[in-house]
Amino acid sequence: MKIIIYIFIFLILVNKAFSEGINIYYPADIQELCRTTPIVIKWEGSTADVIVEIKNENDTKYNFVLNYQINNNTFVWTVNDAEYLNTTLSVKVSDKNNPEIYDEFHGITIFSETEILHQTQSVQVCSGDDIYLQVDALGYNLSYQWYRDNNPVDGAVSSVLRYSNADYSMSGTYVCKIKSNSPCDIAQSKPISVYVATPTEFTTRPEEVFWEYNKSATMTALLHGNNEPEINNVKFRWFKDTIIYTFKPPKTFIPDTIRLELKEGKKYIGTKSQDLEITKLVWSDRTTYYCVADGLCGSDTVSCEIGDESRFEIIKVSPDFYGCEGQDVTFKATVVTEVEGTFTYQWYKSGFKKLIESEKFIGTQTRELTIKNTDYDEDFNIYYVLVTWVEKKVSKRSEHFVLELNMLPKIYEQPRNTFIKDRTNKFFGQTYIDVIVKNDVGCMYTWYRNGKQARKTCHRSDYWLGIDSCPPYPSLYPPPPRASVPEDVGWYRCKIENECGVTWTDSVYVAWDYNELYSCIGKDIAIEVKDLGENYSYIWEFDGKELQETDRIKNVESSKLIIRNLKIEDHGNYLVWTVDKNSNTKTLYSKVFVEVITAPFIQKDFPNELTNDGDYIKQIFASVISNGPFLDYEVYLDKVKIHEGTKFRNNLYNNDYGFLFGGKENNVKPGVYQYLFRNDCGEVWSNKMKVTNTAYKPEGIILPDNDLVSSIFDKENSITIYPNPASDYIIINFYNKGLKPNEAADKVQIFDFLGLEVVQISLIAGNNRINISQLPTGVYFLRIGHKVEKFVKM
Repeated sequence: MKIIIYIFIFLILVNKAFSEGINIYYPADIQELCRTTPIVIKWEGSTADVIVEIKNENDTKYNFVLNYQINNNTFVWTVNDAEYLNTTLSVKVSDKNNPEIYDEFHGITIFSETEILHQTQSVQVCSGDDIYLQVDALGYNLSYQWYRDNNPVDGAVSSVLRYSNADYSMSGTYVCKIKSNSPCDIAQSKPISVYVATPTEFTTRPEEVFWEYNKSATMTALLHGNNEPEINNVKFRWFKDTIIYTFKPPKTFIPDTIRLELKEGKKYIGTKSQDLEITKLVWSDRTTYYCVADGLCGSDTVSCEIGDESRFEIIKVSPDFYGCEGQDVTFKATVVTEVEGTFTYQWYKSGFKKLIESEKFIGTQTRELTIKNTDYDEDFNIYYVLVTWVEKKVSKRSEHFVLELNMLPKIYEQPRNTFIKDRTNKFFGQTYIDVIVKNDVGCMYTWYRNGKQARKTCHRSDYWLGIDSCPPYPSLYPPPPRASVPEDVGWYRCKIENECGVTWTDSVYVAWDYNELYSCIGKDIAIEVKDLGENYSYIWEFDGKELQETDRIKNVESSKLIIRNLKIEDHGNYLVWTVDKNSNTKTLYSKVFVEVITAPFIQKDFPNELTNDGDYIKQIFASVISNGPFLDYEVYLDKVKIHEGTKFRNNLYNNDYGFLFGGKENNVKPGVYQYLFRNDCGEVWSNKMKVTNTAYKPEGIILPDNDLVSSIFDKENSITIYPNPASDYIIINFYNKGLKPNEAADKVQIFDFLGLEVVQISLIAGNNRINISQLPTGVYFLRIGHKVEKFVKM
């Protein structure tokens, strides 16, 4: 009998133990995190002492971890031990006093963030040399992409970037972006400056100087350089030929020519630069002068003479050119001379830029230069030819040839695809497309829809649906546009004309449909658009790339796209194209914005303790990061809920919510405060904040006032409208914070833009959902009492 009683008691104890068991409920699915993101484990059940243990996929038993991270059945741990990185972890939560009571969770992977150990700093080489750039990094399954001046370098997808036979076009600022096959952020190298210097070479020899007694002479030897710093790093020296006589007994003097380096002084100015000035010429200054340049990439020497006037002249034969770009232009010069000799020619662009023979420039070393297919940005300049008398090493420049061009219409920014119902479209329910042209003055614009003219030719580059004509130039404002209708959907293109010709924009599509979806991370989601029937297939695009069928992404050719185990990187805009199976015509159909929501995260928490400063509590704040359209919150004082509310996101890109506490005008009751923040995908508790307030006055009711814990009432009613703009319904949040509502505060009134009442309903404090689908598109005003808020019906 005793044995039966003992067994019965044992079964009761076991049943009680398991009825108070531990159940891990967060996370519910497999998680992949970066090392900088802490592990969060939440469980239900026993609130007694617990032990949290961790093991990786190679461990045979669990390892104990410090338990100071445990608070309110929640374990938060930032992994710093390399043993637990880049491997799948399991977590075990057990009762310290009864190890048989436990629960496990498998499937957390913590990835190490990408760390750059070493990298190339800066590189300076000569043309023809090799460029070698490298980054050394640690991380998980790393991939690389090199960029030059913010543009990706094709094929540069390894840790080493190498160029052979470098030229100046390879100069720039390089960075390497390193991505790991994990949720961790992309790492980027420090900027690497690369400079490819050209050979040290003079572009033009100094022109000959006619000797004249007691006058000054200036000689300029221009060096080829990509930029000013390159030229500044070149060392210049000037020399002159001088005849000396050596006496040979008994009565003979033997002449000899030597080259002397010139010294800076009153006679010679600029002996270490490209420009040499010789003052107060005398007979002995009649000789040959040399400029020697020593640079990063070699040396060069050029000469000139001071002597009698030369016996050749350069005649400018062809006139300057003024006209539209796109034409071939020819400049011609000829030499008139009375001497026999060899003459060479070299054409230059202003700035002493030597022209090299190419498909663009023909005849660069002849009397006649042809510039093919002239371009405003590249060729609008001044040109000249340098003629050299080879035997005498004497050079002269021609007069300038002016090439002044007018531009064809040049598109600076192409029009973009537009979705009429997109909430980011600032012209609600209308279509606005625009092209930006670099040379807008004198341009006329004609917009076409589906190949037919949609608007008269006009000086305005933008297009609003419903504008059939343009206002008188130069009016800044067009007539009011009408609301879009489905017939406005289609392909749009603009013809731009000026005196030099015609340019067409790219074709862009104006689509109608738009939708938004919200889902928690780790869940499955279906993104669906209206099925047009069996004659159509579908193409889904995300982040500019066509989606392909994978284990996680399904039905990429149907109207219903399935994404399993939603990840943060799935957040964004999805474009849907239809393909007509009969004509194979591809048409932009719809846009769906998918927002991936995670549990709230406290970015800045309240302090553990807060004490009054004189007669009030100093104002502090907490910051909470939460995706999705709203964030619910509750305020607890000594574990008793004293307030709850909802904050709504004011735009698509703001996920940071601020919460204030205290302030000079607030009578804060002492005690322990704690906030609970919650969205559709989880919740998080703030610190427990112990408030000591010796200045507290017991009278009054403790209520939050504009997110402040206070006993002073708000003197106005608070209204929030969401979503805004809206198409089908709006939700009104109205809080009466203790004051008696004024005469009309028990009803909601909606007025149109002309002030006519279109809706009136009874008011219930809290959330009120109002159907506005029957209202026409436009701007409306919502009134509760004396408070008025504006909203837009799409």
